[in-house]
Amino acid sequence: MHRLRELLLWAGAALGLLAVLAGVAVAFLGFSLLVFRSGSMAPDIPTGGVALTRETAAADVRPGDVVSVLAANGDRITHRVVSTTVRGDRATLVLQGDANTTPDDEVYVVESVERVVASAPYGGFVVAHVLTPPGLLAVGCLSLMLVLMTFGRTDEDDEDDADDEDGADGADEDDPDDAARARRGAGPARHRGAGRDRRAAGAAAVTLVLVGGSLGAGGVEGTLAAFTDANRALTSSFGAADLAVPAAPGSTQTPTTSVVALTWSSAAVGATTATAYEVLRHTTATGGTGTSVCTTTALSCTDVRQAGTVYYSVRAKIGGQWVEESTRRVYTPEVTGPVLALTQPRTTNVSAANMRSQVAACVPAGIACGTSADASGVALTEYTLLRTLTGVLGSTWFCWSGSAWVQVAQASCPTFRATTGTTSWTVPGSPATAYPSLLAAEFLLTLRSTDAFGNVANGSVGYSVNAL
Repeated sequence: MHRLRELLLWAGAALGLLAVLAGVAVAFLGFSLLVFRSGSMAPDIPTGGVALTRETAAADVRPGDVVSVLAANGDRITHRVVSTTVRGDRATLVLQGDANTTPDDEVYVVESVERVVASAPYGGFVVAHVLTPPGLLAVGCLSLMLVLMTFGRTDEDDEDDADDEDGADGADEDDPDDAARARRGAGPARHRGAGRDRRAAGAAAVTLVLVGGSLGAGGVEGTLAAFTDANRALTSSFGAADLAVPAAPGSTQTPTTSVVALTWSSAAVGATTATAYEVLRHTTATGGTGTSVCTTTALSCTDVRQAGTVYYSVRAKIGGQWVEESTRRVYTPEVTGPVLALTQPRTTNVSAANMRSQVAACVPAGIACGTSADASGVALTEYTLLRTLTGVLGSTWFCWSGSAWVQVAQASCPTFRATTGTTSWTVPGSPATAYPSLLAAEFLLTLRSTDAFGNVANGSVGYSVNAL
């Protein structure tokens, strides 16, 4: 009985010491205890396993580490890192349980994780049961029993035990010398000292168990080693890519419209490809909140052309979670129209014959010609040509139809007509019909040119023909 009691006391002291060490690690050194409630990390950490973890910066995580993170739904997931992509102090992690055949559906964007530094199979069952009301009651009863076993002993009990041990060692009770030594207390004194040592060990055991239990209980958390669907299909041809963030989108204005076409490349994390993309428009190169342009499963979308410089970025939805947006790409819209110039006629207030001679240089032939220049290309050049005749009764107005003069009621032509050619343009018609001899007139040529992006330039030039 004595040996069993001593063994229990020292075992309690050892367990208490371990509990205190774990409690100190949890309370003061940034460690935590996790109890595994599922088996996707088997066989290394089966259901009921317990792990000691420590908070680690995401940038320090490497493939192969077992880490614990919070999922989007609030569950704590503890799986092994398949791949990691670091941007600044944040990392995009792809995790997979050792017992799973595919990575987690969710991709985790984190700044820090709980990295597993040690684990014990089935230790979580003990921890989980100890922290229940019945478990705490059992711990209290055990502690009480150790207290009673330690402090409920008397010196006489120790002397009896000592006498028993002396007898077992072969002392002869009939020997007067042995009896005398027993009466003088030489033997029991030694065992009384040992009894005090055992009582100290027992007190230490009780204290350590209680203190260690109280410290450890505050740092224990349950975690899921969640299973994934082994039949999930990954269909993207970009599955081998290891990009957490798409490249910055390209932007191109759509000709003859105010639409900006945006395109980007596919993104993936490990074998998990993006299921959707969102394009954001920003007014600054960094910072600020972007405006959502579109959310799509395709690799392109359009935006309405802005009046000034903007910045576009794109982010991908991978594993049910939006990852960080790409770097921003500047887009400056092309809002300048073509540059118009009149080539012929070069001089004004000339005779009709001189006017016909000037415009004879136009190619193709016509009654006026010039150029329209734009870096993006000229889509269309149009004109109106108004002739004003002034007499004693007032003014009359005529508009050129492309082949003849048509009288109008006011000093403007209502309809623009297309020139022949766009960048090198000519107002079509016969010079002899447009500029007859002996007829003085004022002319107003109005031009409108549109570039490939829908930007419009307007211009006008006046000239005259005298009656000579």
